[in-house]
Amino acid sequence: LLTNLGTPDAPTKAAVRPFLKELLSDPRVVGSPPPRWLWMLILNGLILNIRPKKSAIKYQSVWDTHGEGSPLLVISKKQKNAVEALLNEHSLDEFSVVLGMRYGNPSIASALKQLESENCEKIL
Repeated sequence: LLTNLGTPDAPTKAAVRPFLKELLSDPRVVGSPPPRWLWMLILNGLILNIRPKKSAIKYQSVWDTHGEGSPLLVISKKQKNAVEALLNEHSLDEFSVVLGMRYGNPSIASALKQLESENCEKIL
């Protein structure tokens, strides 16, 4: 299981908003926030009404620069394929490498389901 932080599904306000909400709702991401109820009020009342449009413009400037889609996702997929090829080239066992993002898609949960459907015996 190869994991990464994550990326929105598209460089649009509609796609960036849920990505930012998921990311910024995680108390491990926002260091020393105000009380949770106050942070959620600020996040939902202010940040998620302003930041998605600004962030979408920034994402648009880098989207498709390394292939089709988010550079993080494109590069992560290439890394996944390279790791899988390397593992299978030097082993008698068959390895399946899947990509899961902490925030956004493909999610870690969906990656684990994929491994489960492939009847993987061990997950690293």
